[in-house]
Amino acid sequence: MCIAQKEWESCIHKCIHDNTDLIELFIAHKIPDLVMTLTGASVVFGLYLYADWRLGLICILVYAAALLAQFSMYGDQGAREDIRGYFTALENINSASMEFARGIPVFKMFSLSALSFSSLKKSVLTYRDFALGFAARGRRGFIIFTILVNFFVFFIFPAVIAINAAHPGDASIALTALFFTALSNAILPSLMNIMNISSAMMTISEGVERIDRIFAAKPLEFPEKTAAPAGFAVAFENVSFSCRRESLSAAGDSAPRQILRDISFRVEEGKSLAIIGRSGSGKSSILSLIARFHDADSGRITIGGADIRNISEKDLMDSVSIAMQQTFMFQGTIRDNIIGGKTGASDAEVLRAAHLAQCDDIIEKYGLDCPVGAGGETLSGGEKQRINIARAILKNAPVLLLDEVSSALDAENERLLNRALRELKKNKTIIMAAHRLDCIRDADQIIMLDRGEIMARGEHQSLMAESPEYRRLWELYETAGRWQLNSDRDSGDNSK
Repeated sequence: MCIAQKEWESCIHKCIHDNTDLIELFIAHKIPDLVMTLTGASVVFGLYLYADWRLGLICILVYAAALLAQFSMYGDQGAREDIRGYFTALENINSASMEFARGIPVFKMFSLSALSFSSLKKSVLTYRDFALGFAARGRRGFIIFTILVNFFVFFIFPAVIAINAAHPGDASIALTALFFTALSNAILPSLMNIMNISSAMMTISEGVERIDRIFAAKPLEFPEKTAAPAGFAVAFENVSFSCRRESLSAAGDSAPRQILRDISFRVEEGKSLAIIGRSGSGKSSILSLIARFHDADSGRITIGGADIRNISEKDLMDSVSIAMQQTFMFQGTIRDNIIGGKTGASDAEVLRAAHLAQCDDIIEKYGLDCPVGAGGETLSGGEKQRINIARAILKNAPVLLLDEVSSALDAENERLLNRALRELKKNKTIIMAAHRLDCIRDADQIIMLDRGEIMARGEHQSLMAESPEYRRLWELYETAGRWQLNSDRDSGDNSK
């Protein structure tokens, strides 16, 4: 079973940037402040007891009651749930804000405001509710705390009156009471600081739990002794797979969702398999399982007859190369991004991989040493995808996984990509997930997924003859390919 990684982006971002800052602030500043505060409070309490142990004891009991009233909310399980919900709300705001920032051009185009973005609006309102709820929970304790520490004199006056009545000629008790009242201004900041530090400790505790939850995520286990694949045929044997969304909060996990059900197929070495189906049918999950980004719930996945769970991580990664739909670009040069597929590759190897990936025009236009910026911002989507393919080619792994690499390409870039794929098919086992059907026609085998199950399989011609679903999909695709805007014709008609 996997954990939905995309949901963790904002959570991990917050842990790294916010929770670690809070921990550093607490260790570097709050702990020294706590030591100074406790030292100062101890000195004042000592002076109280030295001046008059009876009045001093009353003062200490009053201050202890004030702190107890305030601390009572921190030990409440409901308060812990509020803190946990508060952190989750902050993470949701962070995630929604990032998503909103990326979509600002779309919102401006349709004259939408931030409030029109339901995810952001909901996260802000949830955060508001948690913040107000937590403040309301601590209101009674804080009121009691404030009353006790500011009006403690009303508790010592009865004792002063009783002592003065027992010793009518002794005026020192009145002076002692004035001393206690004056000294209260020194103890009040210490008590407020203790309260603030206690609140910070509760917040830090939740932050540490979330960081621990990240480190507690167990990596996949790989064997110490690797199994040697006998070739590079890829096979699925009755594989089922489910995924769940997991939060960093202790009670934020959702129920698992079934992605793949009893999937079986075999791709011979040097052959190609195309996987098609609607969005969410499990195409990308099959590729992730082959690369062992996750483990299947049941069944077996083999490369060259060896279960991938029995292949060492290095051997498995050496055997598999993958090009994802969402291209990842290093913040470096074009050379840096291509050479990521093989550290230490020569310029000749880089240029050959670029040539096979149809990147000649990119190299001619920019050169290998052109910086691509953060996320490849200086390149178009098609250019980034072809460089991504070049990286996979340079690795030269015998099994190549392609995850909808043509989905965001224009017609020219798609034509160049299909030419690159035809070159790659000559000596690699290729498994590709695709929405666009032009690139799958020449695949040696095609499987069609629906809701995690295989509903049709075979070559293109046999599927066109035997599968109504596949035939209908092709008809829809070809019909969509013939769509065109008729503005020129309409304008001509209107001019007549």
